[in-house]
Amino acid sequence: MKVVGMGGEVSNSVDSHPAALVGNIPLAKVVFQGFEADQDLTKVSARATEVDAPLGDSFEQSWKVTAIAACALPFYFDDLELMRTASLGGCLGCIETENKVGIACSSKNKRIIGAASTIGDSDMGHWYLHRFSRSNGFAFQNQIYAEAYRNTGSGIVDQTAYIICVSK
Repeated sequence: MKVVGMGGEVSNSVDSHPAALVGNIPLAKVVFQGFEADQDLTKVSARATEVDAPLGDSFEQSWKVTAIAACALPFYFDDLELMRTASLGGCLGCIETENKVGIACSSKNKRIIGAASTIGDSDMGHWYLHRFSRSNGFAFQNQIYAEAYRNTGSGIVDQTAYIICVSK
C-alpha cells in the first residue's frame, strides 16, 4: 500500500477516533505544526507543540495529535512521486506575519492528489499552518501554496510543503 492522501489534527479528545469538529479543539496554547508523508509513501506523521513549551511554559490540559493516511495499492496510480520544498520565513524583530510556500509536480503531465505542510520545531509554537490553496494557471502546472501565520513572538519559521503527484 502507498499513501495517496494525508491529513492530521490536534484535539483534546480522549477517544481514539478523530475528534468532532466542534468541542474538542484545544485552546490556542496548542499549535498544530502539520503533517507529512515519508519518502517511500508508506507512513504519515503529524506534529503539534505547546506555545513556549521549549521555554518551560506548559499547558495544563491533555491533548493529542493524530495523523491520517489514505492508502491504495500502487498499481491503481501511475508513477507516484513525493515532491517537497522548504522555505525559511519571518525574522527576529520583524513584523512579517505570514509565510507562503509554493510547490508543483515535476511535469505538466502529472497532477496533484495529496498535499501537506509542516512547521519546524525551532519556531517554538509561534507559527501555525493556516491554509492550502491551489493555482491552475493556463500555461502552468497545478500548484499548491501552503500558508503559515505567526500568532505570537517574532521568530523565524522553517516551513516545508509536500505534494503527492501521479501521472494523468
